[in-house]
This record gives sequence, C-alpha cells and structure tokens, in this order.
Amino acid sequence: MVHGYFSNRGYFGPLVRSLEAHGVGPIFAPNFPSAFTNIEGFMDRLAAEIERIVEDTAQPQVILVCHSMGGLVARAYLCAHGAARVKKVVTIASPHNGTVHARFGSGANAKQMERASDFLKELCRKEGEKGPACGLTSIYTPHDNLVAPQDTSRLAWARNIAIPGRGHVDILSSERLAAIVLKELREAGVAMRD
Repeated sequence: MVHGYFSNRGYFGPLVRSLEAHGVGPIFAPNFPSAFTNIEGFMDRLAAEIERIVEDTAQPQVILVCHSMGGLVARAYLCAHGAARVKKVVTIASPHNGTVHARFGSGANAKQMERASDFLKELCRKEGEKGPACGLTSIYTPHDNLVAPQDTSRLAWARNIAIPGRGHVDILSSERLAAIVLKELREAGVAMRD
C-alpha cells in the first residue's frame, strides 16, 4: 500500500480490513515521509521498501495499491526501475495528469502535481503510449474533491474504472472499491477466500 500527500498508512484501514477478510496477505502498509519531499525522494523510499519486502518474503514481485500521489510515486518507480519487481499497479484517486488544487499545496511534490508540470510531462514521455509492462488500473471518482478536473485520474493506456458518489478520501472506505481491488488482485494471481 502506497499512501499519498500529507497522509499515512492509516488511510488504508478499511481497505486493508476488507482484503484481510478475504485472506489476502501479507499486506504491507509503510509510512513514507511525503509532506515536503519531492516525488523522486518518496520513490527512493518506495524502492527500498520493495526490495525489503521481496527479500523478507522470498517473493519475486509485489502488487502496488496506491492512493492519490502514491500512484504518481509508483509510476515514477516503474520509469526508474522497470517492472521486474512489480506484478501490477492499482491506483486510487491519483492525479495522473495533475490537479488544479496542487497550486494550494506546500512542498516540492505539490508543485510536481500541478497540471502540465515538468515532472508530469517527463513522466508521460518516459512511459510512452503503452505504459508499464506490468499494467495499471486507475480507479477514480468523478466526484473527487481534490483531484480536479476529475478525469485527470484517467490514463489512455490504463484500465480506468469510475466509482461515482465518493470523495477523494471517502473512496477508500467504499465496499465497491474493495470488490474492484479484490478482482484486480485475483486476476494478478493472488490467492484469496471468497
């Protein structure tokens, strides 16, 4: 689990409980310093965490489930390190193409999330027209109160799934979100109970 801007692993509580109720695990939800660092600094911490998890579990790959800016961090990771360690990425309410509200944020990462930022342009250039080899599903809400315009969560080369009627944080407690994430994990080969 990769949290976003000015948040922590606690935001994933409802989703983690739903996944664990279906026997999904182990689930890792580290806290990352995300308040004022740039996305590349966050990405370096994610890279170290992925290597630790791979070593500790003896599993060759992880599945990244990311909220908000965490989705940009995962995409930056894939551009820098490739998909050898990542089987699948699921993003939730991520400002893939920026958000107009980033101009009100603090820190280097807020600037990177602005619409048409140099960071986002470079990220798109590195990904090309097909995106990462591991595949990415972007789950978003057309009623997002922080990612605006809301369709900036969509990526042309990704599987895009809308969950209407939820806000930017509220989406994480959605039963529909849990069902979609479980389906994505099942399709990626994760064993679970029905």
